Amino acid sequence: MDFATAQQRIQHLSTEINRHNYQYYVLDKPLISDYDFDRLLDELIKLEKAFPELASPNSPTQRVGGGITKEFKTVKHKYPMLSLGNTYSEEELTEFDNRIRKAIGDNFEYVAELKFDGLAISLTYKNGELVQALTRGDGTQGDEKDFRERMPDLLLRPRIGDAMQGLEQIRQPWPTRDLADLGRQFIGTGSWGEVVRLVHSS
Repeated sequence: MDFATAQQRIQHLSTEINRHNYQYYVLDKPLISDYDFDRLLDELIKLEKAFPELASPNSPTQRVGGGITKEFKTVKHKYPMLSLGNTYSEEELTEFDNRIRKAIGDNFEYVAELKFDGLAISLTYKNGELVQALTRGDGTQGDEKDFRERMPDLLLRPRIGDAMQGLEQIRQPWPTRDLADLGRQFIGTGSWGEVVRLVHSS
């Protein structure tokens, strides 16, 4: 592929990916499957590597896909909320494994678990109290959520003091430390049934 063709293709891919990001993260109305989206993003990543002079700081490859809504206060994340990498290729998995072994040797094991598809959220605690809840947004800034009346008590005042005991790197007890927790919110099967019941009864 020549330079001019690559430039046109990169512009087209960037426009398409931004459009699909907006449809998915802001409007909650995806137009294509996750697999098709990942193929577009992977093509853009490869083109930017082949033509680094065409890579833009505003490229979709340089940020997480989510957007910022106008309904909530926008706040910059203290720590960027990045997205997990993925692959559909056995070859890429093998390359990843080789990089790990080259870096740390062979004395390790992999642990795999199901990935929850939910709302990515950043929770910030001060002195054991939840003081801020942000959506992932675009990875650098997110929407601040009204958490004081909507968060379960377990999140407002997490009981994790016992879990921290014995960790040498934790040099102060929980009440005097700040903590940023990144996770996902999702509705379990049982709770989803209750949501459906409430919707139909309203």
